[in-house]
Amino acid sequence: MQVTDRQLIEDVSDELFCDPEVDSDAIAVGAEGGAIRLRRAVGSLRQKRAAKKNAERVRGVNSVSNELEVLILDKHRREDADLRGDVLQALTLDVGVPAAVDAQVEEGVVWLGGSVDWQLAERAEAVAAARRASGVTPLDDRIRIEAIGSP
Repeated sequence: MQVTDRQLIEDVSDELFCDPEVDSDAIAVGAEGGAIRLRRAVGSLRQKRAAKKNAERVRGVNSVSNELEVLILDKHRREDADLRGDVLQALTLDVGVPAAVDAQVEEGVVWLGGSVDWQLAERAEAVAAARRASGVTPLDDRIRIEAIGSP
């Protein structure tokens, strides 16, 4: 028996409601042929990820389009300059991140740039270091890989 879109919306909404990490009232759920669409805004990247995982768990869901926007609206919201300073410090303190990696912040979104020699080691380390800085929500990795023959 195929689950209807209406039933999927209800089931996904129930799953979101049962997770204390997720503000289910802030999320709009849509469904079309087993494809779930999550929209609106949540207060953290953790909530965005948890909402997607919750939706993926529901029987009958084929795919999840996570269009949730992360907006930090409370005391944890950081000014761009302060956030950039903390991200740059995190990058600098991590010995696995090359000095050629830079960070910019615009409207709370962290943009990593520059270049690394090895994708799996240095690039992953730079992303992990930036995510550890307090207040980082969306992160856009635009780091170039310079090594010849690297993946």
